[in-house]
Amino acid sequence: MALFAEFLAALKANIFQYAKENWQEHAASVMDDAEAFIEKAKADLERWLLLLEGGGLTKGDVAWLIEGKKELAEMNALKQIGLTKVKIDRCRRGILDVVKKTLLDFLA
Repeated sequence: MALFAEFLAALKANIFQYAKENWQEHAASVMDDAEAFIEKAKADLERWLLLLEGGGLTKGDVAWLIEGKKELAEMNALKQIGLTKVKIDRCRRGILDVVKKTLLDFLA
């Protein structure tokens, strides 16, 4: 459990950095949407981290599994402020990329 708490702290810090660098004026909304996604995917992320650590999953498996969770990133906060679908999709992709990179780099 401590490993997962460390991972979550690193993930939130990385997403904050992504939001600050790429979505300056909408960083708070990006963080709201990212936190909603993390909450919905939390059980899976914890399971995948443990399986990856134990050798039960490969890095490729984890990347594929995270891609399968993209529908959980509903991006409601960004929709409410009126961003275009293209921008919302770009942000969703960025958040998923940060999640993948953080998870795969966490155990490296």
